[in-house]
Amino acid sequence: PNINLKTNNMKNIILSIGSILILSTPINTGCSSLPSLMASITKQVSTLSALYHSAENSMRIFYQYRFLMRDMYLIFRESKAIKSHYIKLQELRKVQFRGLFDLMIEKQLLRKEEFSNEYERLYERMTILGDNWINAFELFKINQDDPVVYYHNLLFEMIYPYLTNEGKKQFLDTKH
Repeated sequence: PNINLKTNNMKNIILSIGSILILSTPINTGCSSLPSLMASITKQVSTLSALYHSAENSMRIFYQYRFLMRDMYLIFRESKAIKSHYIKLQELRKVQFRGLFDLMIEKQLLRKEEFSNEYERLYERMTILGDNWINAFELFKINQDDPVVYYHNLLFEMIYPYLTNEGKKQFLDTKH
C-alpha cells in the first residue's frame, strides 16, 4: 500500500526516512567525480559494463525502499529541504552523466550528438524512467520474477540507438 501522509505519525516517519536517504547523500563530490571514477573503473571493465552494474545497484536500492519511492513526489511537497537537496543531486548527476557521455564519445562507444542537447534529453528520459519505474511496475503488474531486472534492462536499452558499432558490441557483451 502507498504511504498515507495524512496521519502525523506516518508523515513524520516517512519524512525522517526520506531525510536520511536523500539528505545524507553528499552533493559536494565534485562535478568531475563520475567521469574520473568511470575512467578508473573502465581500466578493469568496459565502460558500458560499469554503467550497467552501477545502474542495477541503484535500482535495487530504489526497490528496497519502494515504499518511499512510490510517494517520492508527495514527500517532496511535504519537505522543501528534501526536495531542494534532491534537485541539487539531480543537477550534479546531470553534469556527471554529461561527463560520462563525453568519455564514451571519446572512447568511440557513443556517437556524437546529432542535434543540440541530444544527450541532455536522453539523460532526462533516463531519469524519468529511473525515478518512476516502481510506480509503473505496480500499476501495470508486469509479470516478472525480478522487476528490477526488467526495468533495469528497459532503462539500459535506452542508450542502444546512440551507440557506435563498438559500443553496440560492448552493450551486447554486457547483457549476456
